[in-house]
Amino acid sequence: MDSTHAVKRVVAWGNSYGIRLTKAELASLGIVPGSEVEVKIKPTRKNIDWSKVATLDLGGDASIRHDEILYEGYLWEENRKAKEAGKRKKKVGRGR
Repeated sequence: MDSTHAVKRVVAWGNSYGIRLTKAELASLGIVPGSEVEVKIKPTRKNIDWSKVATLDLGGDASIRHDEILYEGYLWEENRKAKEAGKRKKKVGRGR
């Protein structure tokens, strides 16, 4: 018997929950309304405890300085690569 793998979202359906399947998905397997099928359910991801995720304190104006912060990170990475290669590049800093 043919089978397929799909990731679907569980949705509320009246007093129950359901998973919607498209006509194309069902037709590709030869399934019609009323067919008996076997379903294997497995969660695709676990809930993340955000309190344990590392964060950076970039100051209260971080959202305003977003592009500048990204550019500083880019320069830092370029300097790190240059040091590994034995070269010296422009110093990283805010330039203020």
